[in-house]
Amino acid sequence: MKNEDLRIKLGLNANHTAYFLRAPQEYWQALGMRQAPYDDNSGEYDFIHAFFESKEELKNFSDILLSKLSHGGIMWISFPKRHEKSSLSREDAREVFEPLGLKAEEEIGITDNWFAVKFIWKNQ
Repeated sequence: MKNEDLRIKLGLNANHTAYFLRAPQEYWQALGMRQAPYDDNSGEYDFIHAFFESKEELKNFSDILLSKLSHGGIMWISFPKRHEKSSLSREDAREVFEPLGLKAEEEIGITDNWFAVKFIWKNQ
């Protein structure tokens, strides 16, 4: 997949304020970046992409992620494609975020090893 194709798939554009959490090196390579962009870790973001391997990790970060997601923002939650590497599934991500006011909108493969579910606010 070409770098700009992944950015388009994700809905990531140059005008977004973006927050990335625990993204693996292969993700940056797929985006055509050498490393994560600098972030002062403050305020709200139009685009959030976080990577997890367990439901417990996801639950631990859910409040932080929600507090950073702007109204009208996009949040992707990624987890390993192979279940033997992870105890997290798309259903788990829905169970965590839908009661908190988000809805799952789309599911895509990010890299050979990572899958993602897109969430937006229910009222947008």
